[in-house]
Amino acid sequence: MVSPRKKEGMRINGRMEDKTPYITAQLVIGSLKINKPVEFQIDPGSATTCILDKDCKRLRIDYSRLQKCEDESVGIGGTCQTFETANAALVFKCNDDSLCHEMLDRIFFLKHSDSNNKRTRATMILPSLLGRDIILRYKLFLDRKKVYLEK
Repeated sequence: MVSPRKKEGMRINGRMEDKTPYITAQLVIGSLKINKPVEFQIDPGSATTCILDKDCKRLRIDYSRLQKCEDESVGIGGTCQTFETANAALVFKCNDDSLCHEMLDRIFFLKHSDSNNKRTRATMILPSLLGRDIILRYKLFLDRKKVYLEK
């Protein structure tokens, strides 16, 4: 007797680079007229999904249109100003070519200080971060060669 094949869940494939997991999503924020792809480092250490300096510059983020948070964020790039906006969405392409829409109550935009040119250059290479606000909606599979999120 042959057992029925288990139906594969909705899978979003990422990629591994230098032992670091990445995944791409379309960032959609209607109020800011943003609808562009962003590559995220999958970061279970980040509670909230964050767009970092490099992508903020590429997306031409106007910080004056965002709400400034009272507290600064702290990470490997040091402390930085934190801004947020509500009603954002991430749209992922699934392994079956369908689209998976994930709504975010808020998303952070980080802005490092321009006071130290060497540090500013270093922070401009840091990737945006996919945080636990999205990761915990999925099962995360991660090994040396592949990474994916699955429902």
